[in-house]
Amino acid sequence: MEKKIQYEIISQAYNLLTSKSGLNNRIILYSLSLIARIIDEANINIDEVYFWAAAYIASHKPNHRFYALSLEDYCSNNNLDRIKLERVLQEYTEKLNLIIFPDNSDNVFYLDRDDVVFSVIRASARESLRKAVLKKILGLGELDLNNLAEDVTNYLIDNLKLLPPEFNKSCTKIVKSLFIEESSI
Repeated sequence: MEKKIQYEIISQAYNLLTSKSGLNNRIILYSLSLIARIIDEANINIDEVYFWAAAYIASHKPNHRFYALSLEDYCSNNNLDRIKLERVLQEYTEKLNLIIFPDNSDNVFYLDRDDVVFSVIRASARESLRKAVLKKILGLGELDLNNLAEDVTNYLIDNLKLLPPEFNKSCTKIVKSLFIEESSI
């Protein structure tokens, strides 16, 4: 897409979200980043529902959970068609390779593979797996991936305070999948 058109779309989204969303600038800027990425990634016509979907995703990151409204409330507050918004949320998730990251109560949040939070989770998982494999090779310990994933999760939540405790199940699941991904390299 031509950069001038992209700029116009981003400007339009910024004006809409700053005037009507009630979100802070950090979340709005992340929303605009998602919009720019979906424009670059997919050859689609962007309309206002894409702006609202990006704002929903941005406000439903694990570290932005205090803004999180249910999908029903979000649609009601912003006069949005839920089915259309769900379709666009799915499109963002697929095209940008976002991870559905529920809390322990199954409220939906999104983890972005391009975000710092995911990078820290991945780096911690890799380093812990490497150390555990070396310990096993040297006969200094057993390799139990379930316990190791829980240890990594506890470190990320308790020591680094990267995520709130209500994301421990999803974090452990992500760490385990990263172990599998790392061991297949």
